[in-house]
Amino acid sequence: MPRDLILKKKICNFAKSATRSKVHRPAYCDYVLLKEFDEHGEVAVEHRFSGLYTSSVYFQEVLDIPLVRQKVNGVLERSGFAKNGHNIKDLLQVINVFPRDELFQIRRSQLLHTSTEITRIQDLRDSRLFIRRDLYGKFFSCLVYVSRDTFSTKVRLTMQKLLQQRLQGEEVEFTTYTSESAFTRIHFIFRVPQIEKVVYDTAEIEAEMRRLTKPWDEHFSTALIELHSDADAGKFMRSMSIVSLRPIRSLIALTLRREI
Repeated sequence: MPRDLILKKKICNFAKSATRSKVHRPAYCDYVLLKEFDEHGEVAVEHRFSGLYTSSVYFQEVLDIPLVRQKVNGVLERSGFAKNGHNIKDLLQVINVFPRDELFQIRRSQLLHTSTEITRIQDLRDSRLFIRRDLYGKFFSCLVYVSRDTFSTKVRLTMQKLLQQRLQGEEVEFTTYTSESAFTRIHFIFRVPQIEKVVYDTAEIEAEMRRLTKPWDEHFSTALIELHSDADAGKFMRSMSIVSLRPIRSLIALTLRREI
């Protein structure tokens, strides 16, 4: 663990361990770090508690968890939204269903950025990717939002392969979450032994992710519009039968698989 983080004058911190739990489920353990300070205000002792959070942590409202409540209230205040307005209620709902492990570990500034961007994708209807590097340099945490109509196991595996290649992940675990919104959320955690050597561009990975998970008929209609007028392309799409499009669909799928 980096020495500067150990000596940082913060009484409580949270992190992921590279060790998997041997009870309940084989997930990466969580660290709770508590520090004691000497009479000069310097770190004297650090206590590390390792394990899995109890179920109550995952089902409580975020504003009922003291340390998380302080962070969330700070985000709500800095959002600029009216105190009792619709936007701030949407923002709080996004944070309420945020992965709980993330809420403990993410910085306030990054939580503000990520949660406000998530509230906007409901209107944009576009896939999004958010990447957070673990404070202690062991993991990448990736939140992926994809249309619920598009999501499937195949889509999840495609995104997982892409992220694992770009972030040089050796091990991965994931969870999915689907609500009444138009999106499914996939939370990937990649363990990366040499994380300091990884260079990545979130926007570039996000664009590639959208291309790889875009439905084949959208690829086809986009190609038609590039070659013909909107009217002619629409007329052609309406005239094509499902049977006649199957060979084209297979060709597009094969091309995309070769490019991954």
